[in-house]
Amino acid sequence: MIACSTNYLDNDKQLMLRPNNQNDSLNSSAIFSYGPNHELDIDIENSSLRHNIVRELFKGNISSPIHDELQLGGLRILDVGCGSGTWLFEVSSDYPLCECIGMDRTKPFIDNRPKNVNFVLANILEEFPLCDNSFDFVYVRNLSYDLTEFQWTHLINECIRVLKPGCYFEVTETELYMNNTGPIMKKMVGNVLKFLSSKGINLQIIGRIQEILESTQKLQKVTHIVRPFPMGSWRKELRYACETYSCDIMRGISAKFGGVKTKKENEEMLQRLVAEANNYGSYFNIHKFYGKKI
Repeated sequence: MIACSTNYLDNDKQLMLRPNNQNDSLNSSAIFSYGPNHELDIDIENSSLRHNIVRELFKGNISSPIHDELQLGGLRILDVGCGSGTWLFEVSSDYPLCECIGMDRTKPFIDNRPKNVNFVLANILEEFPLCDNSFDFVYVRNLSYDLTEFQWTHLINECIRVLKPGCYFEVTETELYMNNTGPIMKKMVGNVLKFLSSKGINLQIIGRIQEILESTQKLQKVTHIVRPFPMGSWRKELRYACETYSCDIMRGISAKFGGVKTKKENEEMLQRLVAEANNYGSYFNIHKFYGKKI
């Protein structure tokens, strides 16, 4: 057990609760950000659009069977690696009677923080500065590009440690492989995978997450759900949103891994990628795992 902290961040002047040794160069930023003058606003917009698509694919922000309890209120929700806070803020609105805590190495840029939202600044790869058995729901997502398998194991154990017995832990993650790819996309995705492998990322991590969850022997009823995330506009459902997101993401990937040298070449490559995705019906899978703490 580590020392407890309820010292949340209500202003920008408060110091971090733990030293931050986390690498500033996240793999996901290195892959998806576009150009040397890439704007943070574009990252936030992409994150929000992706969030909206995933929410629609799974018919909600939370798949664990706890909606009735959350509606009643009085529960504490922890979003580990909250990033820009898109999921956190929406859940705080869905369940206004619950306390929602976001934990990450930086505080999201927001003008008006919802009254039921607070933040803890901490390196999620270290011990969480939080009490054992102190949260009613713990959530993690979008870390498959950035964590090694060892880091995943540590993170999962920390999430379970701060979760109360009888409560749920949920993980939402992206499969690193693309399905139904044409020759251009296949080559470019292969370059991305080589990059991730060089950074120590287990390209098969999605196939290991349920095993890691069950190996803790602290969760029961571990459930695994999969939904396809379309690239391009070939699928009628969410056509515009998926096409917009795909273009933004593929623009960044092709600039770094597509062998282009100019902006014009990159835009031409982007058009070929979109056409190829629509022709082949390209998609990647989004996975959800959740289990109840014993």
